[in-house]
Amino acid sequence: MTRRTRSHLPALARLGALVLLAVLAAACSMMPGAGGAAKPGAASAPPGKLKVQLNFIRNVEHAGLLFAEKEGYYKEENLEVEIVAGGTGIDPVQVVAAGGADVGVSSSSSLINARSQSVPVKSFAAQFQKSPVATTCRADSGVKQLSDIRGKKIGVKPTARPLFNIILTKIGLTADDVEIVPNSQTDITPLADKRIDCLFTTFAVNEPVALRQQGVDVLVMLNHDNGLPEQTNAYFASDKTLTEKADLLVRWTRATQKGWQKALADPSATAKAVLTSGLVDNLDEKQQAEQARLQTDLMKSPATTDKGLLWLDSAVWEVNAKNVFEQGVAGRLVAPNEVMTTELLDKARKS
Repeated sequence: MTRRTRSHLPALARLGALVLLAVLAAACSMMPGAGGAAKPGAASAPPGKLKVQLNFIRNVEHAGLLFAEKEGYYKEENLEVEIVAGGTGIDPVQVVAAGGADVGVSSSSSLINARSQSVPVKSFAAQFQKSPVATTCRADSGVKQLSDIRGKKIGVKPTARPLFNIILTKIGLTADDVEIVPNSQTDITPLADKRIDCLFTTFAVNEPVALRQQGVDVLVMLNHDNGLPEQTNAYFASDKTLTEKADLLVRWTRATQKGWQKALADPSATAKAVLTSGLVDNLDEKQQAEQARLQTDLMKSPATTDKGLLWLDSAVWEVNAKNVFEQGVAGRLVAPNEVMTTELLDKARKS
C-alpha cells in the first residue's frame, strides 16, 4: 500500500489539482470501452471456486456449462469452476452430500427421495423444464400409447425399476401385465434387434436419435406427458453450501444461464464445440447436433420466457413428490420448499 505523505501545495493549488483530476476522470469514463459502474458479477466481485459434479459425460447434454467456460462467462463472474464428468457408479447426490462437490446435477425424484431420508440437499435451478425421460418403443411393436405395452417385452434398466412401477400404476397395469427384461444402462441393441418391444428408461434426446440413425423407427413417450411431470438435470447443493456460498452460486447460475443461451442458439455449432473440446471421445456429430436441437424445446417454457432459463416450477415438484411418495420410493411426503428454491434464480435475474 502506498504510504500517504503530507502535501506541500498551497490550498488553491491543491483544489485546482483535484478539479483537474475530476475532469480527467469524467472524460475517461466517456471514452469508448471505458467502464462506468462495474457490471454485475464482473471482476469486482470477490474471487471464488466451485466444483460441479455432473450426472453424465460432457456431451451436448451439458453444453451450457462448456460455453460458460469457453466464452468466459464464469471468468466474468470471477469464478474458477471445476467440472467433473459423471457416469456409471457415480451418484452426484452422494458426492455433494459428502462434500466432494459444491454443485451437483440430478433428477428431482432423486433429490426428493434424498430429502425424505434427511439428506440435506436442495435444488436451486434446473436444466429441463420438461424431463426427457421416456419410454421408447419400436414403431412396429404395435404400441401407439403407453397403455398399449400390455403383453409386450419391456427392457428395464437397473436403476429404473422403481420409476417403471410408478408408470405401470399410472396407466392401470401391474408388473404381471408385461414381460420385464433386464437391460444394461446404456445398451440399445436389444431394441434395435427386436429382442424387446420397448426400452425404459431412455432419454428422448439421446437413445431414440441413435436408433433412428440405425434405421430403426421408434415412438417416444415422455414420462412428463404420462402422469410423471418432472424437472430433471436439476442443479443442486447442500444446505450448508447454499448458506455459505450463496453469492458464488448466484454468480454461477447467471453465468450458466448465459452459457445455455449460447448453446441453444445454434445446435450445429454447439455439437461442433462439444466435439472439438476434447472432453469426450467417439461422439457422433450428427447425433449430437440432433440431440442439441431436440433438447431446446424441453428446456424452454412460458416460465423461462418470463423469468429466464433454468427456472424451477414448484407445482411440478409438488406432483413429483406426491408420485414418488405414493409408490414408496420416498420415505415421506416432501414439500417443494424443502427440496427446491427460486431464491438464487431471482437474485441472478435481478442483479
